[in-house]
Amino acid sequence: MKNASRRDNGFSLLEVLFSMGMFSVAALALAQAFTVQLTFNTSNEMRSEAIMAAQQVLDEVRVEDPSSLPTSGSDAPTSVTIGKRTYVVVLSYCTNGSMCNSTTLRHLRAVVSYRGDEVYSVETVYAQLR
Repeated sequence: MKNASRRDNGFSLLEVLFSMGMFSVAALALAQAFTVQLTFNTSNEMRSEAIMAAQQVLDEVRVEDPSSLPTSGSDAPTSVTIGKRTYVVVLSYCTNGSMCNSTTLRHLRAVVSYRGDEVYSVETVYAQLR
């Protein structure tokens, strides 16, 4: 009788080790999922900030008359700080020459990079509407 009541008082060492192993596998899976999600969130945050940097540079050019913009080449790199990161935006003119045949159209391409890696690029056509 003494042995039967002694067994019912707690878990055996084997049961505890098995439970700890199961918990470790689950914790490892959660840690990996957390790391992947953190990387994904950081990447999306950088892309959103890069879009804002490109918009800021393009908005500065938007006030210009298209005929006053160059028909080829690129501007000097522009540093734009969004949040805690500083992005470099390079604006290129008329990379698609068919959209620069008149004085009222200019094809623009903005490339945004962070620490030397391209994060975002956008192409647009500015037209004189008057």
